[in-house]
Amino acid sequence: MLAGLLTPFLRNARNRWGVDEATAKRTYPGDDLVGVPQWSWTHGIEIDAPAEEVWPWVAQIGADRAGFYSYQWLENLAGCELRNAETIHPEWAIRENGALLLHPDMPAFRVASIGPGKWFVAQAPLDEAARAAGKAWAAVSWLFFVEPLDAKRCRVISRYRCSCSEDLRTRLQLGPTLIEPIGFAMDRRMLKGIKERAEKVAQQKPLRRVAVDEISP
Repeated sequence: MLAGLLTPFLRNARNRWGVDEATAKRTYPGDDLVGVPQWSWTHGIEIDAPAEEVWPWVAQIGADRAGFYSYQWLENLAGCELRNAETIHPEWAIRENGALLLHPDMPAFRVASIGPGKWFVAQAPLDEAARAAGKAWAAVSWLFFVEPLDAKRCRVISRYRCSCSEDLRTRLQLGPTLIEPIGFAMDRRMLKGIKERAEKVAQQKPLRRVAVDEISP
């Protein structure tokens, strides 16, 4: 995070960590929620596990569910009160019109849409009345996208888009100066956390099949 704060000139590179330029520039579900973002990121990671086995890890993300598979100690130092899950809990799966909670003291994002087994988009929608009145406003969307690469591999993409008013308080709270370095560190760790968990399960499956074969008559 400190390195990110000291290197704003590397922001463009960080904002597409794990994906090439063409992948970052693609249109994704939910892009219309913040049509012209003032800043955004599109991070990604390739995982050696089928998309259908990775999706449940993504679908249960949330401070009140599976956590974010990131730096738990740091998130709890900030008062998130979460615990990263090490197993899949189907009852925690995200639902349309549900909520994505980031912090107990912050309004939850609304789940705007879901492509079952593939993606979901959460948002903090624009308050049109506040913007029209010249008050502080913000619009944020966050996409979690699971993309098959072949039968045994996939890519998980995290795409964050934000626009906000130009007052100093809002720019400090939601602008890239502070949020981008923090978001980069936490988001990268989240993607790696998903990868570690999904690949661990995928690697254990052949071992379980061998064990069953050995005891079968």
